[in-house]
Parts: sequence; C-alpha cells; structure tokens
Amino acid sequence: MFTHIPIAIALFSILGTITAQTILNRDFFTVPDGMKFRKCTAQDIGNINLSMEGTGAYWDCSSMKLEEADVIYAFDKFPDSNILFSKGTFTLTAIEGGASSSAFELYTMTDGVLLLRGFGIFDEMGNSSPQYFDVPIPMLRFPWVLGESFYVEQQNRIGTKVMNAHGMLTLPGDSPKQAFKFKESYRDGNSFYEEHTWYVDSLPFPILTIRDQFLVEDSSLFLRTIDMLKKPSTASSIEDHNTSESHFPIWHNNMLHLPENYTLHAVYSLKGEFIPFTETMKGVYEVLHTSNAMFILFADSQKRIHSQILPVIQ
Repeated sequence: MFTHIPIAIALFSILGTITAQTILNRDFFTVPDGMKFRKCTAQDIGNINLSMEGTGAYWDCSSMKLEEADVIYAFDKFPDSNILFSKGTFTLTAIEGGASSSAFELYTMTDGVLLLRGFGIFDEMGNSSPQYFDVPIPMLRFPWVLGESFYVEQQNRIGTKVMNAHGMLTLPGDSPKQAFKFKESYRDGNSFYEEHTWYVDSLPFPILTIRDQFLVEDSSLFLRTIDMLKKPSTASSIEDHNTSESHFPIWHNNMLHLPENYTLHAVYSLKGEFIPFTETMKGVYEVLHTSNAMFILFADSQKRIHSQILPVIQ
C-alpha cells in the first residue's frame, strides 16, 4: 500500500525536521571515492534569493537552464604518504574532453577542518606535478555554527566566510536535498567578490556556486558566473569519461588487465609508495604488489588521465 503526500506538504514536513539543525558537523560529509559529476553552467539564477538567511530556507533551482561543459569532476581517495593525512585525503580531478592533461586539487578532511593542500597537473604521460601550500588553506571548519564567520586569506584573496543559511535545495532533475549555504566576501585586485556556495549529499565540495564580481569604484555588478555539478545518474554521455563498468581495470592471476586502448602510467600502494610494473603484452601488466590494494593512474585513448583504487584479490 502506497501513501501519496502532496509535494508542498512533504517539503514542509522535511523543512520542519531540519530547521533545528544549525550546526555543520564533520559527520555530514564522507571522504568521496569514485564519484563523478559533470560540470554545468547557467546564465540566470531564476528566483533564487541570495539574501535569504537563517534556517528553513528553500532554494528552487529546478527550472534553471543548464549548459553542460565537456568537463567531468572526478573525486577519488588518495593514498597519502603523510601519516597525519592518510585517512581523509582525496583528489578532485577535472577531466576535460580532448585535453591531453588533467588538472587536480588535493584535499584532506580531518575531524576539525577541510583543507586544500595543493594542486597540480596529470600530464599525458600520467606524471603528476603537485604544488603544495606551505600552510594548507582551510575551506571548512567543524563544527560550524549557523551565523558564524571566519577570516579567510588565500594568497591575494582576503575576506570573510560565513555559513548564513540552512534549508533545502532542489537542483534540475533532482529531489529536494538538505543544504548548507555559505557566503564569502573578498577583494582581489580592483574587484570585490561575493561567492555563494551550497553543500549537499555528504560531498565536501560545493554542488552549486554563484560568484558575483563587483567593480570597486562604483560597486556595480560586472560579472556573474554560475557553476553546478550534475549527478552521474542524470549526466548525459558521462560514459565517455570512463564510468562504464566495462572500462574498469581487472586484477586476475597476479596480472593487471586494462581495457582496449587504455595505458597504465603509475601504480602506488595505499601508503603512497611507487610500485614497479612491466607490460607483458598489450594491455596486460605484471605488478610487483605488496599490499591488498593499489592506487593506479591510467589513460584512455584520448590521453585523459583517470585514477582508481583497485582491490587486489589473490
């Protein structure tokens, strides 16, 4: 027997249950692994009220017209050799169609903070060139109380960041999700910026970002950019970026097998140690593994770099 509840009543009920939650805790997020999203942009925010603050907010983006970019954001756990960050580190890799290299960012999430620790490039050969910050940049702090603000300094970017609203966010083609909204105000060069970000679904990265650039001399709006991450279940042609199960590497009889036209570039243990390998025949590699799981980097036929943690089954 099914019970049908009108959408308006159901949404009111959901909002009623979350209104009292005004603290963002670490356990709202998980360390992402094997998650992929397509980057989308929009020209108009529609009826979104950016000035809405407090609890019980509702942002309806369901009618927002999106333009899909040829970029996939891939989130993967990373085997960090630094014991302080070994359990909560992940990479965000921007895989752009037709590009021979992929940009990545390195994050670590601890019990008290989400840190941006560095960035770099995976080139067409699978080599990485990370640049680490001497002092990692805090992106989120835990717990974060609604209305609480923090001073932010990122190179030439200086300002404040506040968690100013909590409620429900509905994205195009999706159901309402609990969301925490942040507003960051900062100055960079001759411009002043206001950046609004929404976090949902346990992902420690904004699912929606609206950035307004104002001219300092007259405070007029110069440029607005809208970026959104579209879920894999609704992203078209995402299989072209290696999300099909048929594209997954296979470990069998102590050999690593890659799909046709895929090339292995690097293998690491989960401690971050490089693992030697040799190609015995096209697409088949003998890996001198010493652990029960490997972190591998491999490229497709268009030289796009992909990463994956692969269990080793004896």
